[in-house]
Amino acid sequence: MKVLLILPAKMKRIPYILLLLCALSFSGMRTSAETPKRESSPATDAPTLTVAQASFTVKGSPDCPLTFEVYSLTGQLVKRFKLKDGSFTLELPRGCYIIKCSVWSKKVVIKG
Repeated sequence: MKVLLILPAKMKRIPYILLLLCALSFSGMRTSAETPKRESSPATDAPTLTVAQASFTVKGSPDCPLTFEVYSLTGQLVKRFKLKDGSFTLELPRGCYIIKCSVWSKKVVIKG
């Protein structure tokens, strides 16, 4: 990174190290895109995900049925199901999967 400083004649008396420190402090400032996001508090009725050795279980409210989709890492739809009874368990072969619903998306690793 190159920093070009154009100084008036009176400013040449300031030690160069101070100018360099000022320039470096401005270059290290955060932009709005780099500002860390606040974590939102999870909804109380949001479904929960539990991963076992060769399966995962989704639990949620039977009053609010949600549709879930399970994708492989290659993007193929593996399974689509609705959470009607408040709980659903699915056994899958070993691998990484993405589980999506309207409330969240999560990555799951099946080690079984």
